[in-house]
This record gives sequence, structure tokens and C-alpha cells, in this order.
Amino acid sequence: MSLIAFALLLPCAVTLLEFMRWRNVYVVILFLVGAGLVTWSWIVGTLAAWIAVAGLVVLYGCWALLLPLYIRQADAFGKGIAGWMGLMK
Repeated sequence: MSLIAFALLLPCAVTLLEFMRWRNVYVVILFLVGAGLVTWSWIVGTLAAWIAVAGLVVLYGCWALLLPLYIRQADAFGKGIAGWMGLMK
């Protein structure tokens, strides 16, 4: 089950970090808080594994629905992760 959760959250986190700007940093914060709450409640044991995965699927669905709006605000000529790693100058 933890592999499913990781597979759901990894593309979300990578794309949100890639297109993050100061004007839409709240989306990244909300995503991390939501994923953290679901994961924490799963670890503590207040949620069954299938309910936690269902919550992560809902979080993934919200991310997928909001992604076009999020990308539309992004700077197409920004450096992104490649700039953070020093690959673009």
C-alpha cells in the first residue's frame, strides 16, 4: 500500500515543485498539508489502509483537475528544476 501512495504522490510533488512560483505557492502548501495529514493518520493508525489510499486518490484527482489552471500561470521560460540543479545558465 505504501508503494501505491508513493506512486500517487511523486508525480504530483514533482510537477508542483517544477511550476511553483510565489504567486501560486499556496497550492504547493495545500498539497503538502493534505498529503501529510493523510499519511500521518495512516501511520498513526486512525485510518485503514484502503481509506488512506482512497484519500490519496482524491488528492491526486484534485491535483489532476487543477493542473491546467496551475500550469497556465507558470512561466514557460523559467529554469525550473534544471535551474535549481545548475544545468541551465
